[in-house]
Amino acid sequence: MIKELTIAIILGALVGFGATTSFINSKNKNLGAVTGEISTNQPSSSSDISQDESIPTPTDHNLVITSPTPDTVVNDSDLTIKGQTSPNSTLIIHTGIDTFFPEIDDTGLFQQEIELEAGANLIQISSLSVDEDQIDKEILITFTTAEF
Repeated sequence: MIKELTIAIILGALVGFGATTSFINSKNKNLGAVTGEISTNQPSSSSDISQDESIPTPTDHNLVITSPTPDTVVNDSDLTIKGQTSPNSTLIIHTGIDTFFPEIDDTGLFQQEIELEAGANLIQISSLSVDEDQIDKEILITFTTAEF
């Protein structure tokens, strides 16, 4: 019995690590494809631009949550998270219930409807730039059915 349990745990761990590695590698390949599209759409350099000036300079990666403010108490389970990050970033919003990948517009603005559980909700928001810089933020929102 112990032998079978040990084998099952080891095989489960190997399958889990393999799936995670495949997922991370596919995400990295997708980010590389996005970077390639951006660099091929650049205008051709003119003769008066030097080689150094044609190389794009990295922009500052940022993540600002504009709504809701942290440590807010709400009496509605539906909540919209709004903010801004660097354009072309990948954004992940994780709640206790679900994980979301909202669309980011050309200026970096995003918004996502989420549903809260009763009580305290820790919402984790991560932004990953095309340069693989990651910014993580957490906000605590409390949902209550009490009248206030």
